[in-house]
Amino acid sequence: MTFLKGLFGRQRPSWAGEDDRWSGPVGFTGWFETGISAKYDSFPGGHAITAFSLATVVAMQYQETVWVPVVSYATAAGAALSRLTEGKHWLSDCLVGSVLGYVIGRMVVLNHRHRFRIAPTAGVDHRKFSLAIAVSLR
Repeated sequence: MTFLKGLFGRQRPSWAGEDDRWSGPVGFTGWFETGISAKYDSFPGGHAITAFSLATVVAMQYQETVWVPVVSYATAAGAALSRLTEGKHWLSDCLVGSVLGYVIGRMVVLNHRHRFRIAPTAGVDHRKFSLAIAVSLR
């Protein structure tokens, strides 16, 4: 995510005022020189990515319970929208961050379901210590 923020270099609304400024990598690297650490890292919204990826994982894992996805996504939307009201992000930062978070969450759940299960085990038998790795293919 930091790579994307550096690639786009979008200035935060609290710094830009009414002007929407995109400076690209130049603005992002420039804040190392000036000491201003959060001026050009608005796009995409990190809180929205985190909130929606977590909400998607929870919603997909508990999809049989109707209220869990609703509460998960409502909470994530609240977290993303709170960044707008605080002047930390533009609307498009939150929307793109929400979509990225949703995609990341889906990828996590779908890859987890098709993954090998590896569990280390240890045992003691007649003064012998053994270690083993159990692999489940399903």
